[in-house]
Amino acid sequence: MTSDSSADADRDETASHLQGEYFPVVHLTVAERDGTPVGYSGTLDGGLEMLFVDAS
Repeated sequence: MTSDSSADADRDETASHLQGEYFPVVHLTVAERDGTPVGYSGTLDGGLEMLFVDAS
């Protein structure tokens, strides 16, 4: 499988804003499987603002 550099750049750009800008304003919920985080969501004012799920 090859990597799409534009998708990687988009992901990296989003990741650079998560902790400082996005996480403080959303309600985070972490999904776990057997005690290991496998995804998380962020909601704001009743709407889903972000959803990240481990591809595996």
